[in-house]
Amino acid sequence: MKRKVVILTAFALVALLVAGGTMAWFTGTARANIEYKAGTIKVEVNNGLKGLKQNTYLNPGDCFEGDITFKNTGNKRAYLRVKLTSIWEGTQEDANTDNVAKYDILKKQKKSGNRYETYWVEKEGWWYYTKILQPGAETKPIINKLCFDESKMDNKFQNAKFELKVDAEAIQVTHKAYKNADGWNGLPYEVERPQN
Repeated sequence: MKRKVVILTAFALVALLVAGGTMAWFTGTARANIEYKAGTIKVEVNNGLKGLKQNTYLNPGDCFEGDITFKNTGNKRAYLRVKLTSIWEGTQEDANTDNVAKYDILKKQKKSGNRYETYWVEKEGWWYYTKILQPGAETKPIINKLCFDESKMDNKFQNAKFELKVDAEAIQVTHKAYKNADGWNGLPYEVERPQN
């Protein structure tokens, strides 16, 4: 019997320890989804050359007027550079294609009164827009006329195809990305820098 009392007492003690060891704690949890959206750099070419459409038959002496501009359709400020290349296909082998297609880069443009401002500067074959291109903003024209020299466009150009290849590259203004991006090699000194 003594043994039963000892066992019951031991059981009671164990039960008290287990019950006494159980405690209530105040707890709380929190969760948050912190989301960020990356900005975008997008640029579109606006070809305003009137009359120069795909499959237009060219003639020596033809001129097409209108502005070629660029628009920042992204949501980040951007630097812009452009390369224009004249490409002829289907000319006779000995045709000299140099300077047959003529256009002038509109480096300086009238701002107001007799004041002119520089908008395009050249560096290593690229034309850099001198202003930071804000989201939704459009550049001043890079060219506004394309002509085909009648003294150079002879019979060797009959049935040839002409393409004005326009390469436009934009890069974010922030963090001086132009210093580290492949192929950019910095900016010409005339290009505007942010104030901040």
